[in-house]
Order: sequence, then C-alpha cells, then structure tokens
Amino acid sequence: MKPLPCIALIVAGGSGRRVGGNLPKQYQKISEKPILAYSMQAFESCPAIDEIHLVAHEDYRELIINMVKKYKINKFCKIYPAGNTRQESVSAGIQNLPDESFILIHDAARPFIKAIDIECVINEVKIHKTAILANYVSDTIKVADDNCNIIQTPNRKNLYAAQTPQGFYGEIIKKAHEKAKINGIFASDDAALVECDFPVKIIIESKPELNFKITTQFDLLFAEFLTTQIEDDVP
Repeated sequence: MKPLPCIALIVAGGSGRRVGGNLPKQYQKISEKPILAYSMQAFESCPAIDEIHLVAHEDYRELIINMVKKYKINKFCKIYPAGNTRQESVSAGIQNLPDESFILIHDAARPFIKAIDIECVINEVKIHKTAILANYVSDTIKVADDNCNIIQTPNRKNLYAAQTPQGFYGEIIKKAHEKAKINGIFASDDAALVECDFPVKIIIESKPELNFKITTQFDLLFAEFLTTQIEDDVP
C-alpha cells in the first residue's frame, strides 16, 4: 500500500502591519534572506515532507516563484490565493489537498522551525491523526473581564503556548474548516477548530525559543541577531 503524502501548507497571506516596511513581513529579509525562504527551506530539508504548498496573495506570486528558484525549493508545488483572514486562507489551501494525506499547516512568519520538530509532528499525526507543536507557559496567566478585573488564575502546569506546524489527517482538518464556515466559527489556530470533535496531541518542541512568530519590528531585529549568533540552529 502506498504511503499517504505528507504535505506542508505554509500560510503567507498576512499583511504584517505591525512590523512595518514596504512588504508584508514574510517577504522582508533576515540576513539578506526573506523570512518565507527560511520557512520553506526548513520543510524542504525535512525528509518526511513530500510536497510544499503556499497560500499567498496574487500580488506576490512572481516574488515567491523567484524565491523558490533561488533557494532551490524542489518540493514546492503550488500557490493558492489567500483569503481575508488566516482561517479563510488555510481553508482555501486545504480544500485543494487530498483527504487521504497528512497536512502540516505552518505560519510563514515562523522562520526558524527545525526539521526535527516537523518530523516529530508528522510521526505523531501518523499515529493519532492530529498533533501540534507547543511550548510550556512560563508566565502566570490571568483571565480578566472587559474591565481588566482578574476573574481566574489557571494552573500554569496545564497551560501551553500553541505554535506551528499543526498537523492533521487531511479529511479531519478539511471537515473541521467546513463545519466552522457553516456555523460561523472563528478561531486563532486550526487546532481550535478540530478540538471540539477530535482529540489533539501536543508535542513539546526541541528548541521552542527559536520557533517564535515574527510580529513586531523588535521580533525582526531579534531574528537578525539570532542569525549572527547561532548559525548551527538557523537554516
């Protein structure tokens, strides 16, 4: 029996306004290389990944194609038009992918994801059909009302900061997005759409401090610093 394909869907449709600059953050450069190129290279270097697909706005198609050629992303397959929100963009991408596949959804703005962590997610998805990368929460978290009055302090040992990639058996994540669209459900990550109907496994990544999402100008500066300090840990 032929193994099911492992497909990376990199979401690169955001505007990245908080970072600033003339381009969305995923196309801005860290040490002369675009952020998106780092993310694509990480999945390219993972032997378990068979295909790389992207969701992005049409205005940047040529830029992406040139990037794919320059950085030799041989597993690249296709670009799908992004939606108005991340959830719409992911939905637009996964509907083109096979039900019988393992789909890893990753934020383009997390450039320092490690191939070993990608592989760990894939291995877990093959067993449990769902898995996400996450990290332990080190701060004490407070839940407050609209007036910033604390109403709850959750037990920190049960709290995790969700990251990407998030992996799912194709049919499961596609049905979750379809259900969310029908019922008008919006979530900040894909696992939240699946959790209602299916258990999702957490994988603690090997170097969670590196897999941060570039959101602000400070993040961009910090990423630049990292590439000059820890070359062995950066693609």
